[in-house]
Amino acid sequence: YAWGYLFNDSTTANQIITDISAADDNLTTVVSGSFLNDISYNGIDGLAGMPNYWNTWSAKNNGIWYTNIGLSQKIYPNDWFGCSYPDFPPAIFPNTPSAAEAPIFTSIQHQNHETSLIYPNPSNSIITIETNTNKGDISILDLSGRVILNQNITSTQQVIDIAELPVGVYTVILNQNGVIKTSKLIKK
Repeated sequence: YAWGYLFNDSTTANQIITDISAADDNLTTVVSGSFLNDISYNGIDGLAGMPNYWNTWSAKNNGIWYTNIGLSQKIYPNDWFGCSYPDFPPAIFPNTPSAAEAPIFTSIQHQNHETSLIYPNPSNSIITIETNTNKGDISILDLSGRVILNQNITSTQQVIDIAELPVGVYTVILNQNGVIKTSKLIKK
């Protein structure tokens, strides 16, 4: 399973686990000290010592994973954080997440899905994103969840040049005072 977690500056692995668990009613986690003991999701359990233990990992990209000393690990923008519960030694780092058939968005704060906030869409060069205020930020993510562009909002009609982006489908995330809106962008 994979969850995205949007934050500014830095956070800790413990805060990520705590917030996602609080936001997703199907996810239950048990943390002891700064270690992840148990995870239960939709009836699937990974319980500490029964028979295995959770390993926590960090990566700068999805290929070079480093084991953490616990959930006090600092996580910075564009870092990856993952957990694994291997059924045999040695510890196995997390695999690349696969996209679900239909994305499920869960948010710690209000989230409005697939809001029409971009025009023209599809586009091959310039887009305009409608915003409520001239404060906040806009992120454009590719299908793997990698941030391709991040920009501060300076206008209620934010203009962005996407001419250099490869043809494809992107997710646009508009974050204004913690209120998140997402929309699909098609670059042709």
